[in-house]
Amino acid sequence: MARPTLATQVNDFLGSLNSTTSFDLMEKSILRKLFRRAVGKTVDATQTSVTATPADVPGVTFNVRKGSTYRIQGRLQAKAGNATGGVLIGLTASGQTSPTVAIVTTATAAAAAVAAQVTAFGTLITTATAALMVEVDGVFTADGDGVLQLQFGQSVTNVTAATLYKGSWLQVLKVG
Repeated sequence: MARPTLATQVNDFLGSLNSTTSFDLMEKSILRKLFRRAVGKTVDATQTSVTATPADVPGVTFNVRKGSTYRIQGRLQAKAGNATGGVLIGLTASGQTSPTVAIVTTATAAAAAVAAQVTAFGTLITTATAALMVEVDGVFTADGDGVLQLQFGQSVTNVTAATLYKGSWLQVLKVG
């Protein structure tokens, strides 16, 4: 059995806050804010796309500061609308001219794993795989103040929508 990740443990704790009576409402609110910073941001509602133009995923944004270095990690669960529709997943960063970026993503499907390295924001991970798990791991140094944003779309326009599932998450931690 795999060892639970920090994100899994924090999400389990956040889920248990709703049913516990050990904390009052103010304490629960403070704990949620603190622990959400540790886990990052979660996709709150399943997102769908039928176009090959990626759109911002609501609520999955992070403020970044010039000169700071950030560690990016995440696990995104997606499904193409059909076997050839595929998905697009990417990160954009406003206020950046040429930040130092090294983000590796691994898209895992039943048949194979596809790895891609991104060295610029706005570069999309594209796969024609029907169902997959995208793991994001990387680092970047901001060269300006701005906002980091997760984007999602379908790699080939198709009437059957591609899906990014609720519960997918992205974490951006300042490390320097």
